[in-house]
Amino acid sequence: MKKLLMGLAALVAVYASLSIVPHSLIGETPWRTDRPLVIAHAGGKGIAPDNTLKAFRYAHSVGAILEMDVQITADEVLITRHGENVTGNLRQLTQCDVVSWDVTYDFIYTNCNGAYKYNVDGQFPYQVLTLNEWVAEEVYVPTVEELFQIFGQDAMYVIEIKADANAPRTRPAQLLGDLILKYGLEEHVLVASFHDDIMDYFAANFPELYLNAGSGPTRTMVLHSYAFSTIFHRDNRFVAISIPTSYSFPVINRIHLDNRFVTGGLHRLGVAVHYWTINDPETMRHLIRIGADGIITDYPELLQQIIAEELGT
Repeated sequence: MKKLLMGLAALVAVYASLSIVPHSLIGETPWRTDRPLVIAHAGGKGIAPDNTLKAFRYAHSVGAILEMDVQITADEVLITRHGENVTGNLRQLTQCDVVSWDVTYDFIYTNCNGAYKYNVDGQFPYQVLTLNEWVAEEVYVPTVEELFQIFGQDAMYVIEIKADANAPRTRPAQLLGDLILKYGLEEHVLVASFHDDIMDYFAANFPELYLNAGSGPTRTMVLHSYAFSTIFHRDNRFVAISIPTSYSFPVINRIHLDNRFVTGGLHRLGVAVHYWTINDPETMRHLIRIGADGIITDYPELLQQIIAEELGT
């Protein structure tokens, strides 16, 4: 019995040692750095209307990464727009009661004010604008290609494909991959989607791109981190995951993800850990201290201030 216990103890020791040493299958990427990346959610929606050129110009001007939601139109144009969850309907933020994949881009550009429902202290200042005025204010719905033409390699991008309801799935993935290659932005874009089939398509067809894990692989990696079993994770397709500070898992219910079990385990895999959507200064400080690689926020300048206070300028 004593020998058996000693043998089990030795196995546990070997397992523990293997679990805490780096075993990355991923090389260096721009999505893991010594300072947390400041990722402007929809361009910084706390400052300017979501997913509009106005917001992206703001984010770029303060040196933040441009995070955006992307949908496809009926004429296969990729636009930056977050529809309603589940339905994908554009009425969430515009005056248009449509889904993007049923109408053309020209229809959206001329009829859908991208800031129509943008709330500023209980007021909706953009609702009174005419087409010419919302275009002049740069709060129309822009295209991904337009943004690539404007900012090009002078910006970094996190681009999430939205495909709710019966929206096309692999076609927007193909179009986005083609655009990234066309503008030479392979080193500048992190592609994301919660839909595993979309991310699987990218991994199979655009392995040269930086990919954020979908829902399934994200859950697997997080659970490996908690179980100290990352040594057994052999999927090297994804360089980053984007997670909230807590999450509900089947059976085990809600667990907290804002701790060093998660960041440490994923860093041993070489995977960057980005948290969303963080607007509270104290939560920002906590995530910086546990080694978050990126923080997605509506207020990028606030986050920059907190990072400077925590890590120095």
